[in-house]
Amino acid sequence: MSVVFQIYNSNFERIRKSLLSIVGQKNIRFEIVVADDGSDYNHKKELEEFFRERAFKDYKLILNRENQGTVRNHLSAIQVCEGEYTKALSPGDCFFDDSVLREWVDFTRNAGCSWAFAEAVYYRNKNGEDEIVRVPANPHDLRTYIFGSKERFMWHYIVLSDLILGVLFLCRTELEMEYLGRIASVNVKYADDNVWRLMVFDGITGKYFQRVTVLYEYGSGVSTSGSDLWRKRLEEDWNRTNEIMSASENLTDYQRKMLKKIQQPQRMLSKLFTKGKLKHCLSMRWKRRMTPVLQAGGSTNAGN
Repeated sequence: MSVVFQIYNSNFERIRKSLLSIVGQKNIRFEIVVADDGSDYNHKKELEEFFRERAFKDYKLILNRENQGTVRNHLSAIQVCEGEYTKALSPGDCFFDDSVLREWVDFTRNAGCSWAFAEAVYYRNKNGEDEIVRVPANPHDLRTYIFGSKERFMWHYIVLSDLILGVLFLCRTELEMEYLGRIASVNVKYADDNVWRLMVFDGITGKYFQRVTVLYEYGSGVSTSGSDLWRKRLEEDWNRTNEIMSASENLTDYQRKMLKKIQQPQRMLSKLFTKGKLKHCLSMRWKRRMTPVLQAGGSTNAGN
């Protein structure tokens, strides 16, 4: 098992917080691959001291000299991973408890799938204190991803864009490396979770692991920052990934049908009557699935 930890100009307290949750995982052998994307200061000394103090030797530091974007930074890490499965985390994000990795890997292997996704409790740091926040969950239509057919899974993910939070994936290392290479080849720079869009488009769908696995720092990542600049950059990455889909050889009729929906400009009315769109919009408006919250004693409530 490999845990990829990506950093860029990150506060070391956030780095330390996340690493403590990683090195504390039990009953599983794993490595940690830290990949720095050309930070002004890469914390090499502090990282080595952290691992030395905890007698954790199975780690690698990939200290890139130049900033190259999230995708290539991630790729530089996964290319040296030796584990069968890979899980990525960023500073501020933590494993929910010390048995997450063991249970997640077991579930994925027993389910016979290439990747599995789970749940997260969202939090944010306000005035130096962590507080749990409850917001609409991704994906929204979870039942489709659990009980629906492969084609319904693909349609909801690609056409309706009911995406899964990027921090909630655990994947076979070789497969994730292949797809990271594909999006990097067309200069997708920041949205490394486009690998999941591309996998789903190719019919590689995952399974739902019904468990809270991650404490996710809400608002600190590029996808939840609300920045216009980052919104534009992510849109460019999205469109470049669509180009890979369009250029695929031997497209099936279903893939062509999905591409037609996501590529051709459509009027609002025609968009609304895209298969499943109206139901999805109404459900988002009136029956939103919300993120789990912590209860007394550390349990969670993942109610809709």
